[in-house]
Amino acid sequence: MTKNTNTQTSILLNPSDIKHSFSSARGVVVGKMYGGGLGCYAARNFTADSIEELKAKIQKAFDLGSLDSGFGFEKLLAAGVVIEDKASVNIVDQQFTSSTFSNYIIGDVDLFQEQLDCGVILED
Repeated sequence: MTKNTNTQTSILLNPSDIKHSFSSARGVVVGKMYGGGLGCYAARNFTADSIEELKAKIQKAFDLGSLDSGFGFEKLLAAGVVIEDKASVNIVDQQFTSSTFSNYIIGDVDLFQEQLDCGVILED
């Protein structure tokens, strides 16, 4: 006779048990350079507690012309950043995390895509 020792434990999670944090870890800004021409610089990184707050921070920096950390654009034209949504939950004293990523483009979207297609914006 064999004895079944396989036991299963059910754990119920509420959406409020999952904690989210948002960040823009990577990005690029396209702008009109002083003296003419277009150029690209890395975008500043931001963090926030909600996706809406993060997008507001990015938009404000874009509108103020400081999304590129002030490297010297005469005018910012477009920007694209990767937003990370990091979700974490504690289950039986262990933390489990996962991340999802989405693209966020502001400004002249067509210009940004054109620069990407022409190889002006390159990934590391």
